Amino acid sequence: GPVSWFSSDGQRGFWDYIRLACSKVPNNCVSSIENMENISTARAKGRAWIRVALMEKRMSEYITTALRDTRTTRRFYDSGAIMLREEATVLTGMLIGLSAIDFSFCLKGEVLDGKTPVVIDYTPYLKFTQSYDYLTDEEERHSAESSTSEDNSPEHPYLPLVTDE
Repeated sequence: GPVSWFSSDGQRGFWDYIRLACSKVPNNCVSSIENMENISTARAKGRAWIRVALMEKRMSEYITTALRDTRTTRRFYDSGAIMLREEATVLTGMLIGLSAIDFSFCLKGEVLDGKTPVVIDYTPYLKFTQSYDYLTDEEERHSAESSTSEDNSPEHPYLPLVTDE
């Protein structure tokens, strides 16, 4: 059968755990995720929660609070799971580092239930603009000589390294 991080009875999932264990976090995002109209499955709600927690820079806080609720954590995780061991505190410490990163996700209209593949468009990050601030001495002299001529058009027009095509 499919491998699960959670209890082997198959009745509980990640979102169910987060919804219960993180409800004690002040000003939590659980209710807002529950009320999102475009997210209906537990898997999609869990994914939305991860994204919102990252944007809020509170992932470590949420997981720390969830781990403090040992009764709920034991209900959802099988024995031997990292969430039930001392190493879980190391995990929460590592999650603090995520607060240094600014995350920005648009959840409106997103398909988070995994039925369609997620495609990330890197095109906006691949555009290259040439800077003339870092010319070598020879290029600088050549540039100065050509600027004194009557034709001010550059000898080598700007050619982008990566095009949109």
